[in-house]
Amino acid sequence: MCSDKYAADLKFYVNRYGRKSKYYIQLEGTLKHVWVNNVTAHLIFFEYLHNEYKRSFVEMHFKFCDMLKTDPYVGQAVAATGVTCPLAAVR
Repeated sequence: MCSDKYAADLKFYVNRYGRKSKYYIQLEGTLKHVWVNNVTAHLIFFEYLHNEYKRSFVEMHFKFCDMLKTDPYVGQAVAATGVTCPLAAVR
């Protein structure tokens, strides 16, 4: 879920293209404002247990620029795709 103030038409996909393939993450949308540390990402994971999805104990909460600079997992992966801080809005 995302505030309409910062982004529109936001879509997030995680998929694989084969049984033994890697997982691919796709994020699509339109930015309305420049993203600096004014945007916070809350990553909350769910796992499939006993025929239902339950919230996992793994949660990550980041301010956008701090995530790119300091996080060794998510931030490093996002920065490797070429995303930089500040992230410019589409005009």
